[in-house]
Parts: sequence; structure tokens; C-alpha cells
Amino acid sequence: MTLTVPDFDTYAVTSKPVALAINDTVLNVTWDDGHISQLPFLWLREYSPDPGTLNPATREQNLTVNELPSHLSIEAPDITVDGAIALTWQPENLRVTYHPGWLRAHCPQRPRPNYMLPERVLWTAANLVQPPTFKGNEIEHAREFSSFVEALRDRLAVAELGATMLSGLVGDVSIPKRTGTASSFWIGGDGSDSLTESTGTIGTISMSPKTVGAYSKFSRLMQLQATPDIEQLIRADFVALLADAIDSAAINGS
Repeated sequence: MTLTVPDFDTYAVTSKPVALAINDTVLNVTWDDGHISQLPFLWLREYSPDPGTLNPATREQNLTVNELPSHLSIEAPDITVDGAIALTWQPENLRVTYHPGWLRAHCPQRPRPNYMLPERVLWTAANLVQPPTFKGNEIEHAREFSSFVEALRDRLAVAELGATMLSGLVGDVSIPKRTGTASSFWIGGDGSDSLTESTGTIGTISMSPKTVGAYSKFSRLMQLQATPDIEQLIRADFVALLADAIDSAAINGS
């Protein structure tokens, strides 16, 4: 059976499905040995072997869970002659076929036992006398991660200039503000002149909550290979760029 699976292992078909049933958002698969697998729709769709979801060369997922339709449904579930499970995902109208060996090995109700693990052949002196070698120019240049070069960023000015930070605010805020002052006058002091009445004015500064955010994503391969840690780099970038956005908003008064 040459169906694509979400990894590079080879799965033997030790049992085949004999019945399929849909129960709400779960596909129940009954196998010929009597075992029943309960496969959630979201899990099945996330690991769909179609090339739009799974890169056939790297076996990386092209889609994240957040990018999948929020309301998944299955139409026309069927068992092929080889024992594979074919079904159509809606609302995408996507027809896919799942390898029975992979599904059974990854059954949530029964983690794959040793006899279902793909056979792995280790290198020994008998079958690999000379280890493989590589040309230096074909190997990626080593990353000097201790000398990671950060992007140039604007210096944050508002906090350094002494801006007052108001924390713990709830809902809209109105801050009293003096919008006009009284007037002062010079007098002679001999009783021949008098002061003119003047009154200051009071207003308010109204503030309402604002939200700023950032969004990024990275592949599983980047997570495994990135040096320094890609998640650490993204988090640090988010902290800096959100601080810069807040600083700019404070300067512009928005």
C-alpha cells in the first residue's frame, strides 16, 4: 500500500476496518479483530494526507489547526478494497484516503504496541562498513547563534521622559483637567483701583481601552532546526514591537 502517511515510517496492515459510523464529531472505526477506534474529526482533519494539508516531501503540515474550518463534517465514509478509509471533508469538499496501518497504530484508545511499530534497521559494522561521508560545500554553514544580530529598533522615549503609567484601570477613564486659569492683576495699593474677577475652567480627559497585538507562525521543521530557539526569538520580537507600538501611540496621542 503506497498511501502517504504523516511521517516517514512504514506501517504494516495487521488489521482492517470492517465498519464505519459517525457519532457527532467522532468517526468510530470497527476493526476485524473487534477493536473500536474513536477518531475525533479535528484530529483526523489535522493529519489529513492530502498535499494541501501535508507536504509530501517533508511530511510537514501546511495548515495549522486555527486555519481549519470551525464546523467539520464527514460525507461518504467508505472502506476501500485494500482496507483504507476514504471520506470527504465538508465544507471543503476534500476527498482523502487514510492508511489503515497508520490509523490503527495511532488509535487514541490504544497506543500502538510494539508489534505495530515499524521495523527499524540499525547500522552495524556488518551492513555498513564505511559510514556515509558528505562534501563540505554541501553542508549548511554552521550558525553562530551566540552572535545573533538583532534588528535595529527605535529607542523608546515616552517612559524615559517621565510619562506617568496608569495600571489597573477598568473600563473607560475620565481624568479631571484644568482647561483655563484665573487671571492676575497688578494694583497700586492705594485704594484707587480694584481687581477684576476671573474664573478658571475645569474639564476632563477621556480615555478608553485600546488593543494592540501581533501574530506570527512558524513550521515544525523550523522549530526543530532553528538556532537560537525560534519561539524565543518571536517572543522577544513581539515584546519589542508591541512596546514600540505603545510608545508611538503615546507620542501621537492616539
